[in-house]
This record gives sequence, structure tokens and C-alpha cells, in this order.
Amino acid sequence: MFLRAYSGRVYTANAAMVEENLERAWLALVGALVAAGTLRSPQILAAFRAVPRSRFVPPEHAAAAATVDAPLSIGQGQTVSQPTTVATMLELVQPRPGEKALDVGTGSGWQAALLAHGVRPGGTVITVERIPELSRRAGARLRSFRNVTLLVGDATAGVPVHAPYDVIISAASSPEVPPSWIEQLAVHGRLLHPIAGMGLRVLRKDSVGRISTDDYPGFVFVPLVSDGQPVTLGP
Repeated sequence: MFLRAYSGRVYTANAAMVEENLERAWLALVGALVAAGTLRSPQILAAFRAVPRSRFVPPEHAAAAATVDAPLSIGQGQTVSQPTTVATMLELVQPRPGEKALDVGTGSGWQAALLAHGVRPGGTVITVERIPELSRRAGARLRSFRNVTLLVGDATAGVPVHAPYDVIISAASSPEVPPSWIEQLAVHGRLLHPIAGMGLRVLRKDSVGRISTDDYPGFVFVPLVSDGQPVTLGP
């Protein structure tokens, strides 16, 4: 058995074969999302191809992450969303090169990585996680994404120090969109937030600050938790 470098790490031949099989399976799943019309935009498709979900879950879930279009446990009572849901959300907010995005609920770090890919070159992602251990794990997975800043704390009041944001996207639901997020949305910005019992809500701010709203029923998310924890740099 020999060793070789792969994605900045050293793998045995067997481990490299497993990684290659996961990549092939993931590209097949991405192809299915394209065929279904869920993935349409070239920049979002490129991000999905470049950032496999299997790299953002515990090892025991890697095979399922590459082959199954379903949410998966990442520990701490949290999940990584199913690819169809994440693809739909990114298609709705359309992250573009040079933009600044606020990602509420880092979780596994997968969505932050997709956003980071989508806003390159020149763009940045601020991602906030309430649970320090999840932020720590995500930080290890996001180490190669130099345009991502990890924060820990309660993001229901947003992160005004980095505002305004061209994109704000949340991975947890509440009855209404937090008003502070709307205030921190840039002109021509897009804000996506799951509404409890309904689905996805997308807000857009026009050139004079007026807000338009569109709803997309049928999506279910964990609840947005507010515990008053101050937002600080991640571990």
C-alpha cells in the first residue's frame, strides 16, 4: 500500500479510492439536481461541483452525504440540509462575485463554503454559529476558504459591524424575519429566511430601500434560537 497527496492531505491508496468514489457519486447527485431543474445558474452549479457535501459531515455519514438527497445529522441536535434545499436557497439569492454574504447558522460549514465559492473573486462570507463546538468543527473544514470569517453567538440581531450585506441567508426558521436583518441588507440585496409553518421567504431591497417579498412553501427547518449570546470570533 502506498501513500499519496490528495487535496492537501496524505491518503493511503484505499482512502484515495474512497474519496474518488465519493466524488463520482456526488457529481452524479449534482447531475440529478440539474436534470430536475433545481440547479440552473452556472456559478451555483460550479460551486456544487467544487464543494462536495461529504467533506462537511462526520466520516460515518460521508457516503450518504454524497448519494442521498436528504438532511443528515452533524451532532449537537443539528443537521446539514439536503442538497435540493440548499440548491433552491442559493438559486433564490444568487450570490455573485465581489458580494458580501451573511450566513446565519454555520452548522457543518457546507453552505458557507458554497457561498464563499459563489462570491469569488473579491467577495466575503460572514458565518455565525450559536454552538461553539459546531463552529470549531466547521472552522477546520473551512480552513482553505480564505474569504470566510467564522463567528460564534446569537445572530438574531445580525452582525452590524460587517453590514451591509448583499446576501443574508438563514438555516433556521422563526415566525417572522428579524427586523435587524432587513436593516442590514444592502441596496439591491437579497435576504432568505425560513418562516415557521410556511417555507422560504425571500426579501429584496430596491434602490430606494423598498422591500418586496416572495414566499416559497414546502420547506421545514429547525427553529431559530435566540439566547442573547454575544457574537465573537469563532474558536
